[in-house]
Amino acid sequence: HSLLLAAPLIASSPLKPHVHTVKMTHGVQGGVAVSLQMSRPWLNASLPTAQRAQLLVAEMSLEECAQQTGQVRIDMLSPALARAGVGSVILATSATAGNDVQVSSSAEQIDALQRVAVEESRLGIPLLAARDVIHGHHTVFPIPLGQACAWDADLVERGARAAAIECSAEGIRWTFSPMLDVSRDPRWGRVAEGYGESSF
Repeated sequence: HSLLLAAPLIASSPLKPHVHTVKMTHGVQGGVAVSLQMSRPWLNASLPTAQRAQLLVAEMSLEECAQQTGQVRIDMLSPALARAGVGSVILATSATAGNDVQVSSSAEQIDALQRVAVEESRLGIPLLAARDVIHGHHTVFPIPLGQACAWDADLVERGARAAAIECSAEGIRWTFSPMLDVSRDPRWGRVAEGYGESSF
């Protein structure tokens, strides 16, 4: 959340060179957590969000800002990339995501990569895990165009809620849904992801 809130601050913040190293020490009263909050004050949850964002962005190099805009497929994300500060991971293993059988990920896999990103990277920014979840995750519902035919907004909302619960259980925090573009040309390849040509 902090980096997204801090985006407008990038232009006005002095970007510092990559000179800060994290000292991982274990001790009493939280051990690593206490040490990290002292060396990386933007991790201090007691500070206001805006202040944490300013502290973080002021510490980031231009390269680190650019890395936060990067997205890597789950099958290509290594602990080294998570440690280097890549911004997000998409849970897809091909260019035809959603149209072929995907290698499933697990909460344990995402959790392990999150631990590397948060505990071993210089800035401790968590990965943003994303996936195309257009009409369900493990439980599959009709495509949005078909859902719209039911004329039941509550039913559509309950399906989306079920998908959200399934996704969040696996560490997915960003879904590319709902797709609310109004479809007017059937030649457009994503008509099936929307709810039709009218907002009502």
